[in-house]
Amino acid sequence: MRGISLIFVIALLAMAACGPPDQPESESAGTQAGSSGASAAMTWTDSDGTTHPLPDGVDAVVSLAPSITEWTFALGAGKYVKGRTDFCRWPSEVADVPSVGGLTTPSIEKILSMKPSIILASGLTPEPVVKQLRQYGIPTAQLDFSSTARIGDSVGRLADLFDIPESDTAMVRSWKTHFSGGEKPQLSGRPPGVVVLFGTSGLFCAGSGTFVEDLVEFHGGRNLPSTLDSSNWPEVAEETLLGWKPDIIIVHFDEDISAETGLSRFMSRWGIRPLWPEIPALRHGRVHVITDSRLSVPGPRILSVSDDFQRWIGEAQIPEEKSR
Repeated sequence: MRGISLIFVIALLAMAACGPPDQPESESAGTQAGSSGASAAMTWTDSDGTTHPLPDGVDAVVSLAPSITEWTFALGAGKYVKGRTDFCRWPSEVADVPSVGGLTTPSIEKILSMKPSIILASGLTPEPVVKQLRQYGIPTAQLDFSSTARIGDSVGRLADLFDIPESDTAMVRSWKTHFSGGEKPQLSGRPPGVVVLFGTSGLFCAGSGTFVEDLVEFHGGRNLPSTLDSSNWPEVAEETLLGWKPDIIIVHFDEDISAETGLSRFMSRWGIRPLWPEIPALRHGRVHVITDSRLSVPGPRILSVSDDFQRWIGEAQIPEEKSR
């Protein structure tokens, strides 16, 4: 099962290499006047600012990313998903949708056989795959899920694509209220330093420009890997992590195991090393574990992860008199 986490890390590195450029996103064109439902003629603009004419409307979609699949189902448009990747596993209904293969190696032949109206890709999809699909004349769009703001933007674009009012969807309303409509939690004292790690095969963490960084900072923490310039999802040396002296370590396992099992696995690999017991997170029992794919997919289940972050960061705030 550890291989699943390693595959996820590889996918994260691919997302950093192949994601859309860091630039302001254009407004979605949405459906044209007079259209009705997802099957009506329309044009639609993706996160790259590319407008896709869809003269026959949208009645079949191939999703090349778990985030796209999860949000499409959350919007109530799951019936339009005719193809998905091996890593699209939520919600449970997605198991009935045929797979087109892996995140970085989807089968072009399978995709073409599904005769999709549009193919929806993300930063996880290699650019050569996108270019090849476009050569066959099928609209292939890019959606950006790199930050909480861009997740909200992409969800709005998906709602436009399927002609679904966002306000009609409870999950989307909760997302907008949580990250856009509400106030950030206010903590007293020094913000605790946080490191989010993925699996135990290495010290892979979430750096600057990621939705994980947004979660940490939204709840009043300092995302320590954001100080690095190397990558959005870097692997750091053990000495680097020790030097950060994190107040909180959050370890994510992309598999269905218990939190106790995950913590035991992490501690048996890292907690027994010299100097690690001196890290504040270990000294104060602030190593937390998230299992399943909630934190590896920037989908609607991030809301439940956000609740965990709020609790853990709130419990770890350092009073001012102790931080001087």
